[in-house]
Amino acid sequence: MIRAILFDMDGVLVDSIKAWFTTFNMTLKKFEGKEITLKEFESDVWAQDFNITRTKYFSADKSLVDSYFYSLQPKLLDMMERDEKVCSALKLLKEKYVLAVVTNTQTSLAEKVLSKLEIIGFFSKVIGIGKDMKGKPEPDIVLLALEKLGLKSNEAVFVGDTIWDRMAAGKAKVKFIGYRIKGDERIGSLEELNSLL
Repeated sequence: MIRAILFDMDGVLVDSIKAWFTTFNMTLKKFEGKEITLKEFESDVWAQDFNITRTKYFSADKSLVDSYFYSLQPKLLDMMERDEKVCSALKLLKEKYVLAVVTNTQTSLAEKVLSKLEIIGFFSKVIGIGKDMKGKPEPDIVLLALEKLGLKSNEAVFVGDTIWDRMAAGKAKVKFIGYRIKGDERIGSLEELNSLL
């Protein structure tokens, strides 16, 4: 029996690609003197654990890059948006299920984003990347969410929009619902979840 729905944040609940693209390129320009195209960002960087993309794109000291990268993001909150239909969909789902966010964004920043967009109240837990944690495509934060909610893997579904989400769900043995991508099930909008489940 499904008791909880785990949601990826960026690309599912929040339209934030412009903010992350800007942040990444500002950091890349500062430390490496170059920028990448939006097309490359979407295919090679978007939604991955920053620990992975940092290794690929940056030669500078890890702590310096991280410090600068994460210091920029709160200043770009105004670039993030949500679809108005998100609230109505979450309101219906919250009547039947426990809702949580599982994101490669740092927990404190994810909470700020969700608060600013006035949807944090729908979620029992917000699980983001912490120190020494592996992000998606590894299953660590999905498993941590299950642990904090006191649930087994077959009692939750994970809604995500990238292959990294799908891989993390698979490794955690949680049913994956693809948001506009292939999954165990596929939806085109969050409103479809209510009837699907």
